[in-house]
Amino acid sequence: MSPRRRLATTHRLSLALGLALLSVPPLLVASCADSAPDADLGPDAAPPTTDDDASDPIDAGGSPEDAGCEAGDPRCAETELPCAETDFCPVKGVVDARYALTAIWGSSKDDVWAVGSAGTVLHWDGQGWKPRPVATGHTLFGVWGSGAGELWAGSTYTASFRGTIREDASVEWTTLPPLPVPSMNDLYPALATVWGRAPDDVWFVGGDKVGVPYARVWRTRPGADGGVAWQTLAPCTTGTDCPAVRAIWGRADDDIWLVGDRGRTYHAGLTDGGVAFTAVESQTTQSLRAVWGASASEVWSAGDDGVVRKASATAPSWTPVDVPTSADLRGLWGSSASDLWAVGAYGTILHFDGEAWTQASAAFPTGLKPHLYAIWGSGPNDVWIVGEGILLHRSGPAKSGGQP
Repeated sequence: MSPRRRLATTHRLSLALGLALLSVPPLLVASCADSAPDADLGPDAAPPTTDDDASDPIDAGGSPEDAGCEAGDPRCAETELPCAETDFCPVKGVVDARYALTAIWGSSKDDVWAVGSAGTVLHWDGQGWKPRPVATGHTLFGVWGSGAGELWAGSTYTASFRGTIREDASVEWTTLPPLPVPSMNDLYPALATVWGRAPDDVWFVGGDKVGVPYARVWRTRPGADGGVAWQTLAPCTTGTDCPAVRAIWGRADDDIWLVGDRGRTYHAGLTDGGVAFTAVESQTTQSLRAVWGASASEVWSAGDDGVVRKASATAPSWTPVDVPTSADLRGLWGSSASDLWAVGAYGTILHFDGEAWTQASAAFPTGLKPHLYAIWGSGPNDVWIVGEGILLHRSGPAKSGGQP
């Protein structure tokens, strides 16, 4: 069976965000130049490099028909476009097509971190991607860094990690104390993402149980022994149902947004020793899986079936926004109010220029397009996208001639 056929049959199984345990080997990391199969993959291996202008296609493992594609199917790439004609280009040799990267975060153009299958952690240092894995078989679903030599990553309630970056740029990972949960029967639902305000204030959100009234937000606090303690937060009123929280973003102590299943959204602010949550009507019952803001007056969320919403800190509800897709959306990021990106299922990439949302393009291999899970950039001309079996990069102004 070709790699693309395997990818097509496992799109929804291998990396559904509700799953936390995957029995797969670590993500393959190799040189982006045409490396031999037995290339040194250790920490001292030559780092891979991006090849945004490469004209030779990545081996797709077969024709579009191999992945069940038919002519005109928008989920499929009938031909591989040249990188020079598209907005995003695949980075070669970094991701095994069978596995996935699920989250990405960076502090600068030369300091970017991506996580995914089987404890995979990759670091971009401005020259290439290098492996910095966590010793776990769990899939990591969120990553955030303090910019002070520490990283945080999450998978399940019992598998969340803090990484200390050493002088040689390697990472020493330690397992955090288990997150407090009401019962041992609820240990397996996955965390959804990690976000932080400061090195000693990191938030983990997630959970898949539905209709059970307990919290799905945990916040790190300084422990009495110098370690990490957990503060359990309740965005829902006790005794009501609390759908899982899927994403979090904030710009100030009194301007933090959380979104989740069944369209549930909250605006939060810090209080003395706690957090106050205010529910905001989203005008949808679709699950919202991404949130990002340009300012207090312009906050965006996106989710299933191409749902996009816009809000402000003072608005009583989110405003529906039309976008040219019905695909599930999974990631949002922008450099400004007039430069915003959304990514999602079957290679969906959307761009907002301050006036309207349009489809963007990528040089996907032929066959079924991969699901895209997250996006981050250091600026308008340096943007990374991660997904199922792929890592995409935008390293310059918008291209012309490419089709999504």
